[in-house]
Amino acid sequence: MSIKVSYPINYSGYIPLLRRILLLVKVDILTLSQLGIYICFVMQADFDPRHRNYRIVLRDDKQLAKEFGISPSTIFRYRKELIALGLLFEENGLTKITNFRTFELECVKKIAKVPYLSPEDLYLTPQEDFSDIESSIANLQERRDQKGYKASHSKGSSKGNTSKDSLWLDDKEEFEK
Repeated sequence: MSIKVSYPINYSGYIPLLRRILLLVKVDILTLSQLGIYICFVMQADFDPRHRNYRIVLRDDKQLAKEFGISPSTIFRYRKELIALGLLFEENGLTKITNFRTFELECVKKIAKVPYLSPEDLYLTPQEDFSDIESSIANLQERRDQKGYKASHSKGSSKGNTSKDSLWLDDKEEFEK
């Protein structure tokens, strides 16, 4: 007999989201409603790699349905759709997030620098270590250096500066004001 542990809905903390996640809707992989439910599932997963439940969605369909005022069958249907699409997967009766690292801060910072990654590459193709992405970033930086490209990393005005790093820094500075 196994004891089922119930975890309360989590409203604390944060997850970094690549703006590129919206491409899942633009290229007709997901509807906007499915994207919202997908993000809800991701936010209810364990983000601590030290835990045995790392990347597992800890809340069940009934908990999520009750919390968000929809039926458990609707949550179940969305979960099955997301599994069929490859965004979630089941293992030993547990729902896990495919490419969970795309929601971890350090990985997001690296991925944001690679302009040509498709939403399929990011969210649907399982990649445990993202070493391919890291080598792509290194190659991109090497090509930029060979062309004499120097990104401005000043914390001053970003007018005319389109470096992704500086835009992120500007967004962060604006948020902290």
